[in-house]
Amino acid sequence: VSSAGQIPAALDQAFSLAVQGRPRPVQVLVPANVWAESVASYPEAPRGSVSVDLSKPDLSDINSKLRDAANVLSRARHPIIYAGCGVINANASQLLRDVAAKLSAPVFTSVSARGVIPETDPLCFGLLTFQGANELLSEADACLAIGTCFSEISTLTWAIKMPKDLIQIDIDPAELGKNYPVKVGLLGDAKHVLSQLVPLLRDRGQERETLKQMQSVKQTWKAEITEFMAKAPQQPVHPRWVVHKLRELMPAETIFVADGTQAQFWLYDEAFTITQPRTLVLSEVYQTMGYCFAAAIGAKLAASAKPVVCIAGDGTFMMQLGEIATAVANRVPVIVVVLNNGHLNAIRHFQ
Repeated sequence: VSSAGQIPAALDQAFSLAVQGRPRPVQVLVPANVWAESVASYPEAPRGSVSVDLSKPDLSDINSKLRDAANVLSRARHPIIYAGCGVINANASQLLRDVAAKLSAPVFTSVSARGVIPETDPLCFGLLTFQGANELLSEADACLAIGTCFSEISTLTWAIKMPKDLIQIDIDPAELGKNYPVKVGLLGDAKHVLSQLVPLLRDRGQERETLKQMQSVKQTWKAEITEFMAKAPQQPVHPRWVVHKLRELMPAETIFVADGTQAQFWLYDEAFTITQPRTLVLSEVYQTMGYCFAAAIGAKLAASAKPVVCIAGDGTFMMQLGEIATAVANRVPVIVVVLNNGHLNAIRHFQ
């Protein structure tokens, strides 16, 4: 806003945007000088419509785009799928697996979408940053991206290359082609669009070379992890050993919550497997420090029957010590694992 009189309409617009399509925070920018303005009275703000539904695309143009997308994916020799948390939000995990099986295509996921199909599933590779991912991506000639904003963290500051034939499905029109150019952009809820796309895909009825290659890559790093874990733990204990042991000891439904620290990045390691959606909670886009313990309390209140484990660095845990009182006062049992290296290590790394 550039004047105080614009604030009511701007706030109204912000609330409208916040609940449309993909619900999310909306920022209203108010320059410092505007706060110093005096106004006799505010005009009545127009009541914005909050009933806009972006989940169902315009049928006048979606059918031709669906056919175009299906043709690109069906003729590709090495297609891949990249799934974001929009698939989880739309409850479209089964449709995602149906598409992957029909295309015989490996599924990669964003950080926040881990577990959308189990990482132990023969169709799932895991993160774009897992060992061997570059090898598979370099040969891919088409990609179906679903419900993802291609975040800075998941794509290593957008250094990871996507195939030129990129099909993107998203409920937010602003995300289509924002971070990677798209060949076909499909606007809508993941479940709605995928349900229309699946019947149009050609089923080749055989496992493609890409899937065989993916399984070979996974076997390589699984063997490396087995060899690593067979050695006696060193002192100080290696973080990879810690996260792998946590995964072995805790049930599959355990919710892990992490801070935006170097400690968090050990949860992106191949040694830490996720098999259920919504069991890895973190601030992927904003990488917030001092977030995880309060978020873990919230997760435990929301899913009281599931174990909740908070993974923190010593520096970030110091920022949130007061929340221990919150947990005690409200009798919220949360397990806290502090990876103590005696530094704000992400800062030290950049220094």
